[in-house]
Amino acid sequence: CALTLMGEVGAIRSDFEQQYRMLSEPLGTGSSAVVYKAVSVATNSRFAKVPDIVVKIPKMSSAGPATEDELKQEVAMLSSAQGHPHIVKLYGLYKMRGARQNESG
Repeated sequence: CALTLMGEVGAIRSDFEQQYRMLSEPLGTGSSAVVYKAVSVATNSRFAKVPDIVVKIPKMSSAGPATEDELKQEVAMLSSAQGHPHIVKLYGLYKMRGARQNESG
């Protein structure tokens, strides 16, 4: 399992709540995920260079959660396009217990 291996070597982090605060209103909802804005909880230092981010949370559906293969494919595609001016930057992959779920869209 590639995602399991990524987690074992620290590529999948579990400290999201210590790094960011996710806003309650979604920015957008698609057929397979909900996207939220999150802000850094880093110190309020004017020298802090921690960007606000967007968080994509896969939806649960009657077919079950996103499969590991689907997640690996999306991460691989986004990783391969890093550096392109029209592609969002991938800051990290986090595993969150009890992530927000929204089936209604």
